[in-house]
Amino acid sequence: MSAIDTVPANIKIEQATNKYPVYTDQYHVQFGKITVSFNDDPDRKNYHELVILDENNRLVNTFHISSPVITVDNENDPNPPGSLLFTDELFSGQTLTLDIFSESSNPTIVLKNVSRNYYEYRKSIISHLYNQNVERDDVYNLFKGDPVELYSNVQNGLGIYAAYTQDIKVCTNIAQ
Repeated sequence: MSAIDTVPANIKIEQATNKYPVYTDQYHVQFGKITVSFNDDPDRKNYHELVILDENNRLVNTFHISSPVITVDNENDPNPPGSLLFTDELFSGQTLTLDIFSESSNPTIVLKNVSRNYYEYRKSIISHLYNQNVERDDVYNLFKGDPVELYSNVQNGLGIYAAYTQDIKVCTNIAQ
């Protein structure tokens, strides 16, 4: 077996702030507005993963983003991926600022610059999880989703060999 990957360049979070609460949803859950920005390296194609952790370092699965580059609303998703996976295709070499609405009052942002192999694998596993029928009534509904072949960069074997760098920043709270 063999596999090769390259560790991507480190990326820094320029800004991470949180304004909480901003609104209350239909289920009476309060949401805050996280603002995250970082500069993209113009000299190479970059793949990113953004993770939001709450004050207890647990994954925040529910968030809303609406920007020209990324739009996500996973509140009613039965299998939320737990992270935001994206490329720099629409903002290469620019500063990206995202307004993320989340239910965490004291979030921490983890921004990863991931290798292409990491990106392709995560993309395939997210599709796999999305296609699973999690709300099945009986065994006959168990395999309703289409099969997804998981990405592997291991030659003469299965699995993934991948790399990433990350920056972690606790959001600065902004008063209302």
